[in-house]
Amino acid sequence: MTQAATTAATQAATANGTQAATQVAAPTTTALPTATTNPNGGYLGIAAEQVQTCGARVMEVKPSSAAEKAGLQPGDVIVAVDGKKIGGLVDLQVAVRTRKAGDTISLTYERGNDQKTVTATLGAIPVDTTATQAATTAATKAATIAATTASTTAATTSVTTGATQAATAAK
Repeated sequence: MTQAATTAATQAATANGTQAATQVAAPTTTALPTATTNPNGGYLGIAAEQVQTCGARVMEVKPSSAAEKAGLQPGDVIVAVDGKKIGGLVDLQVAVRTRKAGDTISLTYERGNDQKTVTATLGAIPVDTTATQAATTAATKAATIAATTASTTAATTSVTTGATQAATAAK
């Protein structure tokens, strides 16, 4: 591979790798245009899913989290925050992320046929090494693909040019 091809492959790999890392590391939550998300927002410590238009079902409770300390369990359906009904998962996310660690939040949830309200003191958002590792892996794959594509393109161009020159010489 020539120096120019190597440089082009490196530049393409860097650009593609950076783009892939950005895409993988980007949050997957839906942001509401009217909500100002606090970059140092609070952390409840649950994984949840949308329940039609009436709340968010707790799927997982992280150990030692605000949710665990408040007594939330998988299967609970959070229906209100600070006394206001939520339409679903996005409303819950906004309610938590617009606060900071140490703030208290009132959560009304349904468990079976019972409805309860608890208070949780939000924690700090933990550093997520999983997202960092995923971004690094994606960037590495993208760089490898870009370098391979650039190398293959350079080799194909070289072969095509050689074949064209040979055909011209044969005339």
